[in-house]
Amino acid sequence: MLHRSRHRVPSRAGRALTTMDERYGPTRSQRVTDVEWITEATNRGEVLICKDRAIAKRPLEAEAIRHNAARVLVIASAQLTSSEMLRRLLDNESAIGRAARNPGPFVLGVDVAKLHRIQLR
Repeated sequence: MLHRSRHRVPSRAGRALTTMDERYGPTRSQRVTDVEWITEATNRGEVLICKDRAIAKRPLEAEAIRHNAARVLVIASAQLTSSEMLRRLLDNESAIGRAARNPGPFVLGVDVAKLHRIQLR
């Protein structure tokens, strides 16, 4: 899984979780476009995690998600700490695992106790 945030989220769930800083380095990660990381992560077979629900609404990003058949999870609250984000992922681990086995494209919001589909523009 590739996490769009620059902040390290501890991986205690036995899953590989890579941040943008880890993948691209702290300087380059600030310049990587959404289209670029969506394409690269999807080509690696990764599920994408981000905090911006608008990724499904902006035309270029929505087209990149569609074109690359990306599987995207959105934790749509910029106020959550990394521990709270991890808790949401762990609380929804079974549902995320089931969703991740399906082909993309899709964008799913990760709420406290469930996943919900976010419509692509």
